Amino acid sequence: MFNPLKIISDAVSGIGSAISSVINAINAPDSEKAKLANEIESQLNGLKEKIINQNVELEKELTERLRIDMNSDSWLSKNIRPLTLIFLLVMFTVTSIPSIWNLNINQDFIDILKSWGVLAFTFYFGGRSGEKIIQTFKKYNIKNGE
Repeated sequence: MFNPLKIISDAVSGIGSAISSVINAINAPDSEKAKLANEIESQLNGLKEKIINQNVELEKELTERLRIDMNSDSWLSKNIRPLTLIFLLVMFTVTSIPSIWNLNINQDFIDILKSWGVLAFTFYFGGRSGEKIIQTFKKYNIKNGE
């Protein structure tokens, strides 16, 4: 599964390794090389931490938007996620039926539909699971007086 944090973390680690090789190639005393390497490693760790914090903030903002949608008076804003899932399932079924008679559907269309389906199902069911877990923890903390 696509994990942007892992990709960025791996990239930062790769940069750290590349910088370490450059530092080792420098003609300087080992103590200065170690000091420089530690400073760069500290900066890269700070960068990783900032990226993780930004991702956490993004998730909080997304959750807040969903909460606002659910508190809205609009029927559409409350039901857009299930309606999107129903639409994608119907479209997937419609594109699957021609395969019974060995008719071909444009592969690009199927790929786009598949990507949308994965995204929508992950968002909907993952989001709902996250919301339920948070609600459970909140109830637990309130009952225990924490």
